Amino acid sequence: MIQGEMHSDWYNVSGSRRMPRTHRGRPLHRIAEVMCQEGIRARTASRRMRVPLSNVPVQQDACFDLLLSDLYRWQAALQVPLIDLLVDPECSLSTPVQLRANLLKVMKSVRSIEENAKQETIKTLAKNMAQQLVEMMPELQGVPAWPVVGQRRTIDELGAAAQRRLPDDLFENSQPGCWEPDSAAGQP
Repeated sequence: MIQGEMHSDWYNVSGSRRMPRTHRGRPLHRIAEVMCQEGIRARTASRRMRVPLSNVPVQQDACFDLLLSDLYRWQAALQVPLIDLLVDPECSLSTPVQLRANLLKVMKSVRSIEENAKQETIKTLAKNMAQQLVEMMPELQGVPAWPVVGQRRTIDELGAAAQRRLPDDLFENSQPGCWEPDSAAGQP
């Protein structure tokens, strides 16, 4: 490209000129993902933002460094909260999933307090807290307490040792060096 020649990638969504900025290897936004989730095509986004269609694919690149004003335009075009367009490098889970995971942990702790509390007032507080958590997230209804010592088995369940089977040839007498029962043990 000749020095001074402008490239179509050098325009932001608003149409002003600038050099393309990309940070390879680290995504900066989730515009393409959100467009897919919301079922919005590039032509629709272009029309909503009132920009040329050729500018939209450049902006969809997750590594393309957008201006804050461009992010706000995308937010309006996609009709989602701005936070849904951003990538949080610290958190691998989306905000709703992280919130649900945290509520699950809290419910397990509340159930543990409820089971192990010696005072009736603490048990009552734990029950009230459990009810409030279920109101927030009904899926927490059947959540058990944290396991005290691993996962307990019922009387009918066998342990892992009962599931293992030793090969029959281990007990054959024909192999030298194998343990052989002492047939004379019962005889004097």
